[in-house]
Amino acid sequence: MLAHFTRFHEAVIRDVADLNETKRTAVLTRLLSLVMMVYLLCQVALLYFYGSPVLAVLPFIVFIAFAVTVYLSYRKNTEFVRRMCMACLYVWIIVLVPLVGWSSTGAQNFLFVMLLFAFMTSYDNLNKKIRIPVILFLTRIVLFVWAYYRGPYVEIKSGGETYFQITNSAALFVIMTFLVIYFSQHALEMEKKLIAHNRQIEAEAEHDALTGLFNRRAIHEHISKEIAGMNKNHKGMCIAIGDLDEFKLINDMYGHDAGDMVLKKISEIFETFMKGNGYVARWGGEEFIFVFTRNHKEVCAEKLEMLRKTIMLSEMEYGEHEIKVTMTFGLEEYQMGENIDEVLIKADRKLYQGKTSGRNQVVS
Repeated sequence: MLAHFTRFHEAVIRDVADLNETKRTAVLTRLLSLVMMVYLLCQVALLYFYGSPVLAVLPFIVFIAFAVTVYLSYRKNTEFVRRMCMACLYVWIIVLVPLVGWSSTGAQNFLFVMLLFAFMTSYDNLNKKIRIPVILFLTRIVLFVWAYYRGPYVEIKSGGETYFQITNSAALFVIMTFLVIYFSQHALEMEKKLIAHNRQIEAEAEHDALTGLFNRRAIHEHISKEIAGMNKNHKGMCIAIGDLDEFKLINDMYGHDAGDMVLKKISEIFETFMKGNGYVARWGGEEFIFVFTRNHKEVCAEKLEMLRKTIMLSEMEYGEHEIKVTMTFGLEEYQMGENIDEVLIKADRKLYQGKTSGRNQVVS
């Protein structure tokens, strides 16, 4: 039983073959048509027993039209099939109401289904869409006036109206529930995709493409947030600029691919090390910036010394070669109210001092 239902579900939600067609319209058209087919079979029986056997032919004809609609939804233009489905439903309404009356079957209520279906499946602009509720409203008024003054051509036998109303109500609720569920699910899925896409764009805008670390813009934002937090909580913050020693030699000896590999590997070490300590970003080229939060210079200097030794002892394999690197750091502590650019300049000067006095050291 479950296997049959699964196959049926897969058949209903099957995508259209043409990439320029929309799956949502095809699926909603099938759902509406299938429910209407079940409903129309009930109408055949009700009209046969409570109305007129001749009238029972009408819902059967419309049933066949909806069956054709389902068939064509897999083969023809989606917009054509959508309009065909709307036409079948519209014909059913404007024929049945004058025949059996306004209150006997309640078929006029399917105009609301048409309105909902039209807005969910049409990609026309708003001006064109506005025509649909106007036409449906006028149709409802005309049908009401006609039924009020002319009366039904066929009287429904006693007890029949109850069954007509039950089947109509059931069909209406099922169709509208399907439409709303599928449309809302589709909207939620699109919203999730949009959110994920926006997050991806945001992440790409904040991260360096090669190393995956924060870029300059992102680290500036984090520093600004930390400064705002310091002004409230009086927490310390230190900034260090680190530069790989003689990185140009690696590119010259082994090639730029080797240099990129070193930058990636060293960035992984940075990320692991800075967890719980603050932030790290690629400042540019082989330069990196480290933001230590909630710590003062003495503690940060000890941490950087540990990082320097870790880098010095690490070995990076590139083909048959083992590449070793060292790094020089310039460390400066941020003072309350100080301009962040001044802190960066001081850290950069200390980095330069370390470079000119032997490299592979922390200058604080």
